[in-house]
Amino acid sequence: MTENQKLDKAVEALYSALTCVWEDNGNIMAEAVSDYVISVLVDTTGKTFSEVEAEVKRRVARAQTF
Repeated sequence: MTENQKLDKAVEALYSALTCVWEDNGNIMAEAVSDYVISVLVDTTGKTFSEVEAEVKRRVARAQTF
C-alpha cells in the first residue's frame, strides 16, 4: 500500500466516523465506529489492534486531563 493509499484510507475512516448519523434509538454504537477507525489504522500502520487501541486510549485520556 502506498503512502497516498494509506492517507486516503485514514481520511476516509475519519470522515466516516465524523459524519455518521447518531440515532436516538442507538442504531449506531460509538464502539462500532471506534473499532472501524482503529481497524483502518491497523491496516495502514501495520500495528496490532491492541497497540492502536492503547495509543488511542492514551491520547483520549491525555486530552481529557486539560
